[in-house]
Amino acid sequence: MSEAQEPSAVTVSSPDLVRSARVVRGLQGTLEASLWLIVAFSVLAFGSVHAWAYSILWVACFLAAAIALARAVAVEGLRQRLGAHHVAFHVSGRWLVIEPHPADHALGWSIDLREPALPRGPLLLPGLAILALALLQLAPLAGGPVTLAAEATRRGITFVLAFLLLHQAAAVAFVHAAARRRFRRALAWLGAALALVALAQLASGTRLIYGFFEPLERGSPYGPFVNRNHFAGYMLLVVPIALGRLGDAWRAYARRLGDSPNARRSLVGLQTREGTRLLYAALPPLLGIGALVASTSRGGILAFCAALAIAAAGVRARKGTPAWAAALVFVAVALTWFGLERLEVRFLRASDDAPGRTVVWRESLQAMHGSRWATGYGFNA
Repeated sequence: MSEAQEPSAVTVSSPDLVRSARVVRGLQGTLEASLWLIVAFSVLAFGSVHAWAYSILWVACFLAAAIALARAVAVEGLRQRLGAHHVAFHVSGRWLVIEPHPADHALGWSIDLREPALPRGPLLLPGLAILALALLQLAPLAGGPVTLAAEATRRGITFVLAFLLLHQAAAVAFVHAAARRRFRRALAWLGAALALVALAQLASGTRLIYGFFEPLERGSPYGPFVNRNHFAGYMLLVVPIALGRLGDAWRAYARRLGDSPNARRSLVGLQTREGTRLLYAALPPLLGIGALVASTSRGGILAFCAALAIAAAGVRARKGTPAWAAALVFVAVALTWFGLERLEVRFLRASDDAPGRTVVWRESLQAMHGSRWATGYGFNA
C-alpha cells in the first residue's frame, strides 16, 4: 500500500484484491440487472396471470436471491481483507482507493464495507409473519386444514416466499441512492411505454396482444395486460413513482430559477439542464394518467383519486408546486382529451356489474361467522 495525495487515502494495487473487488462489482451489476429483467418480463408475459408464467417467475426470484447471497459472501471476503472502509476503484480500474476524499473526481464504482453485506428489507418481518400464518393454515388440525383449497394455498405460499426473496434481493441491490434513482427512472419509462402501447391499442381497436395472442377475458387488452383492470392496477404502482421523479425535477428547476422568477426567466430556464430534465420527467406521469383514465377502470380511477386526496392531506407543505397538484393538472388534460361522457357511461354500469361481485362479498362475510372468523376460506382460497 502507498499513501495517496490525501493523508487519509490509501491505494491498493494487489491483483488479488482488485480481482475480488471486481467480483463484487460484477455481482452488484448482475443483481441490479436481474431485478430490472424480472420487473420488465413479468409484465411483458401478459402480466404473469397465466399458470405457465408462475414457475418462470418463481425461479427468477430464487435466482435473484442467490445472486444477492453470492454478493454478500464476496463483500464479507473483501471486508476481511481490507477492513471496514469505504473502497472505490480508480477510473483506470487498475487499483483501489481506500477512504477516498469526497472531492476526488478520479474515482469509479465504490462500496462502503462498513454497511451490512446483506441488509434487511423493510417488509421482511411482515412478510415472514404472513408466510407463517399461511403455513399454519395447511397444518392438519382437529377439524382438518383451515384452508378449503390446499393447492391454491400452497401456490400462494410459493408466491409469498418468492416475492420475499425478491424483496430481500432488492434491498441488497438498491442500498445506494444512485441505484434507486436508476430503478425509479426505469420504472417510470416502463410505465410510459406501456401506457403508449395501451393508448395505441385503444385507438386502433385491436383485440390481440402482440398481434397474435387473444386473451380469454372480455374486452380490449391494454398493453401486454389481458384486461383494463390489470393495466390500471399497474399504473397505480408506476404513476406515483413517475410523479415523485417529476417533483424532484421541479424542485431542481425551481432552485435553478431562484426566488420570484418572472415568466421570461421561467421560459429561458427550460433551456437549461434542469429545465430539459423537467420536460422529460413530465412525460411518464402524463402518459400514465392519461392511459389510466382511458382504461375506464372504475376501481383504478377511484383508487388513484383517493391516493391524490391522501397525498394532498398528508404531505407537508413544501415550497413550489407539489407532485399531487401536477397530477390533478394531468387528470384534467386527460379528461379534456378523453371526455367525461365515456367515464359517466362506465360508472353508471356499476349496478349492472354488482351482482357478480356482491355474491363474493356475501360468501366472504358468511365465512367470517363461526369457526372461520379469522381466516375465512384460507390463504389464497
